[in-house]
Amino acid sequence: MTQSELAARCQTANYTTTRVLDTLEKLALVERRKHPTSRRAYQIFLTEQGRALEAEATALAKACNHEFLSALSEAERDLLK
Repeated sequence: MTQSELAARCQTANYTTTRVLDTLEKLALVERRKHPTSRRAYQIFLTEQGRALEAEATALAKACNHEFLSALSEAERDLLK
């Protein structure tokens, strides 16, 4: 997906997404490739190293969400979402 699509899906500002992607790119976890039909857009891809961390990172994020959301009632969780 493009960087703009990623920012929209993550509900983050474009500049925030850019900074995070800059860091992930320096760590060789993602790479930017020119969009095939847009001269201004770049698509974001996980590298092999990034893909290797995907399952572990997803599990950690889910555990973190569970830990913090478990203190809330179901109605409060729905409101937060």
